[in-house]
Amino acid sequence: MHMRYEQFLGYPETEQFQVIGGKKGCNCLIRGIVTIDITDPWSFINYGDIVLISGIAIKDIQADLCDMIKKLQEKGGAGLAIAMGRYILGIPPEVIALADELKFPLMIFPFAAKNSSILTKIYHELFLLEGGLNSKDKLMHDLICNDYDPIYENQMFILGYNQKMKHIIIKIGVVEPEKYVAQMGLHSLRQLRTELDDIFRVEFEKKRKFYISSLEFGDIVAMVDVKDLANWDAMLKRALQRGLEAAQARFPDICLVVGGSNLFADLHQFREKLVEAERSVDNLRGCQRYNACRLYRDMGVYQMFYAAEKTQLFQLFVDILGPLLADNHEGDTVLLDTLETYLNCNMMIGDTAEKMFFHRNTVKNRIQQIEQLLDGDLNDVNYCFNLRLAFKIKRFLFPEIGDDNVEYANLLRYMQGFKKE
Repeated sequence: MHMRYEQFLGYPETEQFQVIGGKKGCNCLIRGIVTIDITDPWSFINYGDIVLISGIAIKDIQADLCDMIKKLQEKGGAGLAIAMGRYILGIPPEVIALADELKFPLMIFPFAAKNSSILTKIYHELFLLEGGLNSKDKLMHDLICNDYDPIYENQMFILGYNQKMKHIIIKIGVVEPEKYVAQMGLHSLRQLRTELDDIFRVEFEKKRKFYISSLEFGDIVAMVDVKDLANWDAMLKRALQRGLEAAQARFPDICLVVGGSNLFADLHQFREKLVEAERSVDNLRGCQRYNACRLYRDMGVYQMFYAAEKTQLFQLFVDILGPLLADNHEGDTVLLDTLETYLNCNMMIGDTAEKMFFHRNTVKNRIQQIEQLLDGDLNDVNYCFNLRLAFKIKRFLFPEIGDDNVEYANLLRYMQGFKKE
């Protein structure tokens, strides 16, 4: 992504720039533009940058400008532009002579010119030269797949990204999308995701929030800015909930899961926060919480599961619920299901029976059988905590329990060999 000097000097925002030295160096390529007024700016300058200064940090005009030109030339800078009229009233001939000698472009421009407008225009044109706004998908692809590159900041800036604000990654997934597309007679899965993306975009953009998304990797991935840091989570959840309701109105019977990351400030955290959003969506799928949204900060103990070894979690799951796993009959997990429902119903026999469509005496007998097999006391709060933890591990390790989950079916068959006589 670059431009030549004739292009740079041809825009309304830069038409007042004058090259007063180093004109033979104007055949170089311009790759960026920065405005810097500090005494040691070198770590902020990249190869191919034009540097704009107001002169406020200049003490000895001749010595400081000569030193700056030398260092910029060594770093591969594309030019130095000096604002004239307030801090610097004239350029010493020695400075111009050095620029000519080094063939390093030296420019002046009026102090009244707006640096922000100049930077915005140049980066906008650089971005268009690279492929324009059609490169949005490529930019999101690069952010998702590649290591951070500072050039992403410039490209995002053109699209409205504000570096001073906090942001969040959201991921929107459709449960069994191919089945739903066929059921609704839609043209393609892409059509479904595009319309869903538009629905959520409207919810955020009507609040004047920055929203950029990608549909390339299955689920919708979007980045949104956050303005109210005091209540950001509540406001975000409300926006996501409105999006879910609008999506359900547009697509009846659709099942969606929406996950969100924690806040982040720097774009180099994009991939880290994308992982958080993905885990939030996976968590909703595992818990079968459809048409719901969940932020990573609300995942609780599931955050720890991702940091743990799966073999350790699996062993803990088997240690706690092994006897019930062993007591299944060709995949019949009625005791396991009864215990999970019983715990979810706050250990109320009547509520459990109603939810499972069993007689309360049937549930009561099964609870007694469960206590005997586990050799545990369901009135013990600490013991019940372990049981609840084990069921959370089950949902984490086996998010889709059923005939299609080969791993879980194999586990049940394996545990039958450990059934107590």
